[in-house]
Amino acid sequence: MMMTAAGTLKPARVFVIGVGVAGLQAIATAKRLGARVEGFDTRDVVEEQVQSLGAKFVKIDLGETGETSQGYAKELTDEQLAQKKRTTIKSL
Repeated sequence: MMMTAAGTLKPARVFVIGVGVAGLQAIATAKRLGARVEGFDTRDVVEEQVQSLGAKFVKIDLGETGETSQGYAKELTDEQLAQKKRTTIKSL
């Protein structure tokens, strides 16, 4: 909440999809600007990183997603994409 002489402003809400290097930077920037931030990634291992930046990690049960040997998220199936879309819309 930001109070100014002109009135009170509610904080912006930011939802970051994909918490890699760029996603983490987006979370950090949005938090510094006073936004309420939520982040989602198919890799559960990034939950701690999201929370360490002060954002809320959104968990969506997509079944087995996994990651490649290089640490990148694997491509989602059409069914998983549809589930992610439904759940993301509910979060907003």
